[in-house]
Amino acid sequence: MKINNFDNLSSSTLENNALTRLIESSKSLAIEDQSYRDMLDELQDFLTARPGRQIIGLDAKLIEGDRLDLLEDATYLENKFARRVSRNQLSDKEQIVYFHCLSKINSYFKSYIQPLIKQGDDISVIDCAIQEKIITPLYEEILTVQPMTMEMVMGMLYFLTGKCHLRWK
Repeated sequence: MKINNFDNLSSSTLENNALTRLIESSKSLAIEDQSYRDMLDELQDFLTARPGRQIIGLDAKLIEGDRLDLLEDATYLENKFARRVSRNQLSDKEQIVYFHCLSKINSYFKSYIQPLIKQGDDISVIDCAIQEKIITPLYEEILTVQPMTMEMVMGMLYFLTGKCHLRWK
C-alpha cells in the first residue's frame, strides 16, 4: 500500500516545483519584506567577487585548475551571462531565477565536482559530472518557468568561477 504519491516523482520534478513555488512566493513579497531583501542580498553576494579570496579572474582560475581547454568557451559564456544579468537587474522574476540557479550551482559544484577535482579524476569524468549533476538538471528545472539555454547555465558556472566562488584546483 502506497502512503504517498512521491514514489513516481523524479528529483527533477520535485526541484521544478521548488523553483516554481519560489517564483510564485516571490510575487507576494514586497521589497520591504525582510525575506525578499535577504534573498536579493544573497544574489548580490553571488554577483560580486567572493570576499577573502584573491581576485584572479576566470582565466587564472581555469589555468590554475589546468583547464585551458575550457578557456575560450568559458570566457564567452561568462560574458554572455553577465550581460543578461545586467539587462535584467530590475526584473524580480529574473533575480529569483538567478539567485536559485547560482546558489544551486555553487552548492552542487562543491558537493559533486570539487571532490572529483581534488582526487585527480580525468577531465572527461569531471566534465560528464558537471553536465549530469549541474547543467542538465538545472536547465530542465529552469525550463518550467522560462526559456533558457544550456549555454546560459554553463555561463552561470563560469560566472561563479570568475567571481571566485568556485575553484577548479
